Amino acid sequence: RNALPFKNPFCHPSVMFRKKTFIKHSGYLGGRYSEDYYLWLRLARDQNVGFANIQKPLLQYRLSDIQTRGLRWAYAEVAGFLWAEFLFNFQFKFLIGAIFSSLKIFRSRK
Repeated sequence: RNALPFKNPFCHPSVMFRKKTFIKHSGYLGGRYSEDYYLWLRLARDQNVGFANIQKPLLQYRLSDIQTRGLRWAYAEVAGFLWAEFLFNFQFKFLIGAIFSSLKIFRSRK
C-alpha cells in the first residue's frame, strides 16, 4: 500500500484476489496500459483490503522491446491516475508520485 504511489509492487499475472472484492471496487475501469495499477490504487483506499507480497517466485517473466514498460503513453496514464488519487484524498505521497511519473513522460524514449 505504501509503495503504490511510487511503483507498481505487484506482478499482475501472479496476483490473487477475491471476486467479490473485485466486483465491489468495479473491477478494471479502462486504461490502455495500466488498468491493473488503477485497480490497485482504488483497492488501497479500502482499509479492509489487505496487500501482501511473498518472496517465493511464482512466475518467470520475460522482458521484451515491445512491452509497454517505458512507453511514454503508459507513464502518462499512470501519472494521470496518481494526479487523480492526489485530488481524491490529498495525500502528499500521491503528489510526489504524480510529479515523478510526469517527469518520466519526458525522459522516456518510446
